[in-house]
Amino acid sequence: MEARLWKPLAHWLGGGGKLEEVDADRDVFRDNSVMMLNLRGHTPGHHGLLVKLAGKGYVLLSGDIPQVTDLPSPCAVTVGLSGNR
Repeated sequence: MEARLWKPLAHWLGGGGKLEEVDADRDVFRDNSVMMLNLRGHTPGHHGLLVKLAGKGYVLLSGDIPQVTDLPSPCAVTVGLSGNR
C-alpha cells in the first residue's frame, strides 16, 4: 500500500496516540450523531458504530454481521442503547 495512505495514521502506528478502553456504549461526539455500541457476543470487546446521517437516518457499521437475505423489505433493526436519550 502506498506510504501516503498511511500518513494520517503515522501518529497512531508510531505509538503516540492516546488509547482508552471502552466496555460500554459511548456517544462519541456527545451529540447522538455517532454512537459506539457494545455488541456483546462471541467476541469480547466487540463494538459497532451507529451513525446518524443527515436527512437519511441511521446506519450501523460493524464487522462480523451475517448477511440475511430472507427478511422483509424494508427491514428495521432494533438496537438498545444505554444512557439517557
